Amino acid sequence: YDIPNEAYHAGPGVSKSQLDDIADTPAIYLWRKNAPVDTEKTKTLDTGTAFHCRILEPEEFSKRFIIAPEFNRRTSAGKEEEKTFLEECARTGRTVLTAEEGRKIEFMYQSVMALTECIAGEVDQ
Repeated sequence: YDIPNEAYHAGPGVSKSQLDDIADTPAIYLWRKNAPVDTEKTKTLDTGTAFHCRILEPEEFSKRFIIAPEFNRRTSAGKEEEKTFLEECARTGRTVLTAEEGRKIEFMYQSVMALTECIAGEVDQ
């Protein structure tokens, strides 16, 4: 059970979602397995994966993701700072989230935690 989401989906086994595809239509399973990947779409999925990790694997979040600072892309210095940052991040293997994505993920995380506290009765009335 203690396996990162990426490792789970990258392994040689068949996932629950893949079993569902096979049960529905085996051709769908084969198509999804071999279909080209839309890299533009994967960036959006990175945000969802990061939120999933922040909620369900908080101790793993900083190992798998890094939130970029805001860079002034209108200046040469800002562009160079961003380039250096991204090169350093590429060596770590962590997924880079923009400052805005990081802000949204943290906001959603705090919202879920507040709801959890309310449901558990831990919030003062």
